[in-house]
Amino acid sequence: MAPDIEHMENVGELEKMLEVETVFEERKRIRARLRELRKKTKDITEQPTITDRERRRQKRQETNIKNTDDKNNNINEQESTKKEPTTIKPSTPIDNKPSLSTPSTPVDNKPPLSTPSTPVDNKPPLSPNNNSTAITKEKPETKVIKVNKDDEKSVVTDDGNTKTTTNIKTVEKNGVQSVTKSITSKSAGPCGFSYSKKSTTVSSSSSSSSSSKVPESQPLTSRKMSKFDEELAKKKKEREEKRAEEAVKWKEQQAARNKKLQEQRRADQAAAKNKKANIMQMFGGKVQAGASSAGPPRMMVQNANSIKAKLLDWCKRITSEYPNVKIENFSRSWNNGMAFCAVIHHFYPGAFNFDELDPKERRRNFDLAFTTAESLANIMPLLDTDDMIMMKDTPDWKCVFTYVQSLYRNLNGKPVSPV
Repeated sequence: MAPDIEHMENVGELEKMLEVETVFEERKRIRARLRELRKKTKDITEQPTITDRERRRQKRQETNIKNTDDKNNNINEQESTKKEPTTIKPSTPIDNKPSLSTPSTPVDNKPPLSTPSTPVDNKPPLSPNNNSTAITKEKPETKVIKVNKDDEKSVVTDDGNTKTTTNIKTVEKNGVQSVTKSITSKSAGPCGFSYSKKSTTVSSSSSSSSSSKVPESQPLTSRKMSKFDEELAKKKKEREEKRAEEAVKWKEQQAARNKKLQEQRRADQAAAKNKKANIMQMFGGKVQAGASSAGPPRMMVQNANSIKAKLLDWCKRITSEYPNVKIENFSRSWNNGMAFCAVIHHFYPGAFNFDELDPKERRRNFDLAFTTAESLANIMPLLDTDDMIMMKDTPDWKCVFTYVQSLYRNLNGKPVSPV
């Protein structure tokens, strides 16, 4: 017979059964039973701890309540002791005054009144039909004593039970008025006399009308400053002066820097102008008309476009009579080498027969022009035949323009050679 898992209490047996059991439903029941048993064991273990904690908390609360009650009782006893009136025998006089003899019953342990019609402390007489007896209270006696030394003032107040002495002392130093108030109290109690003393000091600016002090109507800055304020003002003034000096110095440095930059700019402009004039003179700059013969010739400065146009006109002029040559630019007009041959043939007509040249033979034309210019005019071949062939119909105009400039510098103004 299979054991009833729900009623098993042994955790060890349940764990052994869980290791052996293979059916899922049975294993599920065993695990559920194990969880229940472990939870019960945990609750039993933790229960004493919770009870001890609660017990300690209750004990602390009871102790606090007891301490509070004791404290309140002590306070109530002290207050009742203070409020309890002092009993005075009828035969004992108060403040050295004769006792009043009256057969009536005393009220609040005070001596009886002798005659109801006699006023006490300037009060109206008591009515004979009034059963209650009035309570007499002496008027406080106040004495004011002025002492001229150090402007000290003393006020004494005595009401029979409490004697209060107030001393007021005024001291004025360096334009500052200091008032010190000291209060000393002496009071009678059931245990004897008690003393208390309190002192306060208040400082304020003096408002005397003497000629040596500054009146309050003047601004605060005109009054006498302390040493600390003077040091602060001095440091502030020094900072302002230093800042002003630095500002002036910075402005001077900026002006010098701007002046130096302007001079450098003018020098760069002059150098660029001279360089351009030298270039124009190298490539045929013209002297201005009417220039003085005594000084150096002044060149007409031309821009790059004018130089390019002038060089193109020079090429057109010297090659205008040659067939198959039409110069309009520095690119396509020079792609077959005929224009180079025409320029060289203009100055050296006996070097080769121009009529035998063919525009289709581009390599022959380039080699003939570059070789002849180098051998006869000592002009370096800045262009290469292979490069010109590779660029086909549109050679680089900058390369062509550079080589034509070299031809112009070496051949312009040179007489025609028969060779």
